[in-house]
This record gives sequence, structure tokens and C-alpha cells, in this order.
Amino acid sequence: MNVTPENAPQRGLNVVRRHPVAGAAVAVTTLASVAGVTVSTLPSDPQPENTAAALNHEVKADDREERASRSDAQAAERAAKKAAREAAAERAEKARREAARKAEARAAAEREAAEQAAQERAEAKKAAELRAQRKAAEKAAEKKAAQQAAAERAAEREAAEQAAQERAERKAAEKAAQERAERKAAAKKAAAAKAAAERKAAEQAAQERAERKAAEKAAQERAERKAAAKKAAAAKAAAERKAAEQAAQERAERKAAEKAAQERAERKAAEKAAQERAARKAAAEKAAAERRAAEKAAQERAEREAQRQREYAEHERRAREAAEERKREAAEERKREAAEERKREAERERARERERERAKERPAPAPKGDARSIGRAMVAARGWSSAEFQCLDNLFTRESRWTWNATNPSSGAYGIPQALPGHKMASAGADWRTNPATQIEWGLGYISGRYGTPCGAWAHSEAHNWY
Repeated sequence: MNVTPENAPQRGLNVVRRHPVAGAAVAVTTLASVAGVTVSTLPSDPQPENTAAALNHEVKADDREERASRSDAQAAERAAKKAAREAAAERAEKARREAARKAEARAAAEREAAEQAAQERAEAKKAAELRAQRKAAEKAAEKKAAQQAAAERAAEREAAEQAAQERAERKAAEKAAQERAERKAAAKKAAAAKAAAERKAAEQAAQERAERKAAEKAAQERAERKAAAKKAAAAKAAAERKAAEQAAQERAERKAAEKAAQERAERKAAEKAAQERAARKAAAEKAAAERRAAEKAAQERAEREAQRQREYAEHERRAREAAEERKREAAEERKREAAEERKREAERERARERERERAKERPAPAPKGDARSIGRAMVAARGWSSAEFQCLDNLFTRESRWTWNATNPSSGAYGIPQALPGHKMASAGADWRTNPATQIEWGLGYISGRYGTPCGAWAHSEAHNWY
């Protein structure tokens, strides 16, 4: 019994389909082989060997076709796999592009957030610097005020020392004059001692007037300092209000910028949903425009801040210049007043000396008549005009109404010129208590030494209510 291959029946069927005659023989042989019968030849096959060879050839051809079919299937499978790989690669590329687009969008959003955060940090830093500058300016102002107060205290100490030195000089001059008077009037010791006592009292009164004047001046300076401090406080409050308004404006600008940024983000998202590439381009252009706008806004804020700083610096400079000018004027005024006081004191000393000489050389009795007539004659004797007498009349009418025994109950001033104390008029004569001429003579000497003329004394009385 021959054993046939497992696929022999299939091959036989294929041969029968292609060659019906030869295929029938092959089919019979195949069936006999399956049934266990060996068939050598068939009657209908005139050339069995050629037929078998042909059949083997056909079988081999079928094998080749089957292998080719399998190769085609494998090629188709490979093509399908390749197509699947290409489709997968395309999907992966599409997913990669989508991921890249999303990453780019996230990066753009992160850049925008970082720029906004950097801008906010810059604004916060600028606000901190502004607060630090304001604090430094306040400290500088406080330091300057302290320095000014120290300078004023030093000036007051200097003025006090100068006044003390002047008093010492006056005392030394008085002592020298007293010694000369004592040597000159050795025979009239009692009278000279009395005159020295009266001079001392007169000097004490002058010193008291100077002290009153210094006290008034100190009070005026305190009032000026208080006004300056009040003005500085008002300027500081105005600067603080302006800074608060500026801060509120900056907060409003930041809020508006945040709202605009949110609106831009929403518009950007809508544009991205419509068209990705166009949205990216538009977003890039918009971001550039916004950066330019933000830079412009920042530049404008910086310019406003610089302008405010310049105005503040100009205000401070003007305040410093005004303070320095007031300080210079005060120093010059003190120097001028000190020089004028020394000059007036020297003139008073010369006038007192002249009065003492005239008192010694005065042989004639006192002029007769009422006090106003005596004053008119004495003004004319000094070479002054009638206008000067009118000023003298106004002055003495205000002080005593030309009454020789007029007494001020509060201050103790006495006589027609209201001398304080009254015994200073003893330098003009021993009868100063009752003689109008002696009182007027002393008053004219005092006016001449201190103010130059009666109109000068009257102008001072009009301005200060005393002379």
C-alpha cells in the first residue's frame, strides 16, 4: 500500500479541475491509494508514465502557486502591518503635534504669567523704594529740623554770650567813667557818688529794656519757628496725601491691567478654539502689543514718578533755601541789631556825657512857661525843625500829656518823658522831680542818643507802642 501525502486529495482535486481526463486517472489512483489498493495503470491512460510526470509537474506547480499565494498573503499582511504602522505613526505625529501645541500654549501662558508677576514685583519694588525714599526724606527733614534747632540754640547761646560780653564791656566802661569822675570830682565826692548811683540805675534800666527787647525777640523767634514747623507739617501732610493718591491710582491701574489681561486670555482661548495657528500668531502679536503697552504704561508711570520726585526735590530745595534765607536774615538782623545797639549805647554814653557837661555849665535858671512851650524852645535850640517838635508833641502827649509829675502805676515810669526809673533824669539836674525843663532836657538827650530825632522816636512808638 502506498502512503500519499496529507494534501494529496486537495492536489488531486486541483488537477481534475485543470485537466479533466488526466485528472480522472489521478483521482482514481488517489482514491485507490486511500482505499488500500495499488493501481499500476489504467486502461484509459495510454501513457501512464508521461501522465504521472505531468501530474507531478502539476503538483509542483500547485506547490509553487500555493507558496506564491502564501507570499502574496504575507506581502499583503506586511503591507497591512506597514499601513497600520504608518497610521499609528501618523496618529502619533498628530498626537505629538497636539501635545506640542498644548505645551506651546502652556509655555505662552506661563511666560505671560511670569511677565505679569515680574511686572508686579517691579511695581512692588518701586513702591517699596518710594516708601523708603519718603522715609529717608522724612528722616532728612527731621535731621535738618534738629540741626536747625541746634543752630538756633547755638545762635541764642552766642547772642547771650555776646550780650554778656557787651554788658561786661559796658560795666568796664562805666567803671572807667566812674573812676574818672571820682578822680575829677574828688572835692565833690558825695555828689559824684550820687551821680554814679544814678548812672548805675540808668544802666540797669537800659539793661532791663535790652532784656525786654531780647525776650520779645525770643518770643517772636519762637513764634516763627512754630509757624515754620506748622508749615512743614502741612507740607508733609500734603506730600503724604499726594503719595496716597498716587498709590491708589497705581492700584487702580494694576486692577485694570489684571482685568485687561483676563479679557485678553479669554479672547485668546476663543481664538485658539477657532483656529490654532491664527490664534498663536494673533496671540503673539497681541502679546507683543501688550508688552509695548505695558512698557509704555510703565514708562509713563516712571515719568510721573520722576516728575513727582523732581517736584518733591524742588519743594525740598525751595524749603531749604527759604530756611537758609530766613536763617541768614535772622543772623544778619541779630548782627545789625547788635551793631545798632552798640552804636546807640555809644551815642547814649556820649549824650549822657554831653548832658553832664551841659548840666555843669548850665548857670541860667530853667525856662519859664508851660512844659509844651519849654519843649518847643529846647527843640529850636537844638536846631530841629517845627516838624520835629510836632513829633515830640505827639510822643510826650501820648506818654504823659506834658505833665511833670505823671507816674505810671504799673511800671513806675515818671515825668514828662516817662523815664524808667525816674531818677535817671538826675543826670540832667538835681531838680528832676519837679522841674519840667530838666525832664524835657533829659528826654531830648535820650531821644537824640537812641533815635537821632523826635520823629525817629515817634515812629518807633507808633510801631511798638513804646520808645
